[in-house]
Amino acid sequence: MNSTQASKLWPKIWPFERHLEFDGSATPVKTVLFLIVCLAWLLPGLVGHDPWKSEEAITFSLAHHILTTGDWVVPIAAGEPYVATPPLYAMVAALSAKLFGALLPAHDGARLATGLFVGLTIYWLALTANRLFGPRFGRLSALLFMGSLGLLLRAHEMSPDAAVLATTTLGLYALTRLGEHPRLGAILFGTALGSSFMAGGVAPALILLLALMCVCALAPGCRPGHGAANGTNSAWPSMLIGVLAAAPWLIAWPSALWQTAPEVAHQFWQGQWRSLVGIFGPNSDPLYFVRTLAWYAWPSVPIVLARLWYERGRMLRNTELRMPLIAFAVFLVGLTITNDTRDAAALTLLPPLALIAAASVDSLRRGMASALDWFGMMTFGLFTTLIWLAWIAGQLGWPAKLARELNRVAAGVDVPFSLAKTLFAALLTLLWIAIIAHARRSNRRAIVNWTAGITAFWMLLMTLWLPVIDEARSYRATMLSMRSALASQHSCVSAVGFALSQRALFEYSIGLRVKPVDSAQEASCNHLLTVGPRSRPPKLGAAWQEVWRGARPSDRKVLLRLYRHTSTAAGPNG
Repeated sequence: MNSTQASKLWPKIWPFERHLEFDGSATPVKTVLFLIVCLAWLLPGLVGHDPWKSEEAITFSLAHHILTTGDWVVPIAAGEPYVATPPLYAMVAALSAKLFGALLPAHDGARLATGLFVGLTIYWLALTANRLFGPRFGRLSALLFMGSLGLLLRAHEMSPDAAVLATTTLGLYALTRLGEHPRLGAILFGTALGSSFMAGGVAPALILLLALMCVCALAPGCRPGHGAANGTNSAWPSMLIGVLAAAPWLIAWPSALWQTAPEVAHQFWQGQWRSLVGIFGPNSDPLYFVRTLAWYAWPSVPIVLARLWYERGRMLRNTELRMPLIAFAVFLVGLTITNDTRDAAALTLLPPLALIAAASVDSLRRGMASALDWFGMMTFGLFTTLIWLAWIAGQLGWPAKLARELNRVAAGVDVPFSLAKTLFAALLTLLWIAIIAHARRSNRRAIVNWTAGITAFWMLLMTLWLPVIDEARSYRATMLSMRSALASQHSCVSAVGFALSQRALFEYSIGLRVKPVDSAQEASCNHLLTVGPRSRPPKLGAAWQEVWRGARPSDRKVLLRLYRHTSTAAGPNG
């Protein structure tokens, strides 16, 4: 076959352009590929597994309370008031679970709320980049954002942080609209401000408000009324419109909570005040977010640092970059003051960093862009290979060394086989290879290859390994086993050492609401549940008889133990 025949045959095998030029121009092929990458990155992991321990369990418990009781005002998790954040995410999750109730389990339907919030974040981020830098930068900023290492897991779990991320990004977009369309910008910003309060509380709302003040002071192009065609458009009417847009979000739920449960409202406002002065606490860590960003915001961070190094102080004089630079600085300082030392709190730093990095990709020196491209292809090529090798080892027992290691790490967990999932995973792998192989070398190709690589890695993990991961992390099988040791489904059980998230999982998985106590001496039930090291059982005395023990397959050092009191004097008959 000569070259002419090959060129005619190629479109039949690969229906896209022979070479993909990632230069910011729009073509149908690149639009389709971009949408495929977005959906392939966002959707896997949102359904198909139980709520997992920690924040996801608590968040779903809040939504489940709304579904089962119809109480939209008082946030309750595992039977206790939960006032760490307002209930915007829980409300949307409850609506989502109800909407998809005929198709999905309640927890999967609720988790789709995260997909909604993250999808809105991507959309508003792309609009912001288009407004700041032009239409060639919307998709690039979205790809940089999705490629952030710290976002991958957080974008697929139930958490109020997903709602905070979306409302904060809406605030960034609103800042770009204030100059030319002050009233529309004010409405958008007021909505972002109020909804950020309902998503995360006072701290994210104040940080967003401080960003508005700093941007208006230091970036005149974003100032309300600046650049408007009609010079009579002053800032004051726009500000009033913004206040009116924010008011329903700021007033409705706090007022309803105060009228319904004033003691819970008092706890909520006390907690909000403590969150604002976190830096003065005994465990303050002013450099936490600076250290976290080194890996959390990769690959945006090295691109931004490279441009800072190339341009030194000239970068700060760039009017297009002034807004995201100011917003990032305000967000970083605000998070440091509140001292919310969770990596999920750093999510709001990703959109402004992605904007700055998107505007800086084209100015990267070819050597650094090539190094970033090579690093991404090698990293995710290795991860993809390991995922396939581990899956083959789980199915066939070969390679033997890898099979033994897999059995050690996930002892007792089967690796299920599904022909449909296997073929789908193979197709995704081939698509990823095709994107890499047929992209022309450019600075932007490094970002496309990175995000395509992290997407392929996540898709393969969720397609081939999600059942295994879920079985290792879920408490459902363990809790069902424990329920068989109880005298009845309505047994009274006191629990020592169990966090709120674990108690929430007990209530949802087996309908058991355990009563938390600090020690066995405070137990008021005939059953006592403990958690602790396998090698050191608790010292409870002869009155307590062990009737069950168990743990998740992934818990090698921790063991749950259930005891029954030998006398009915300890409390209600269990």
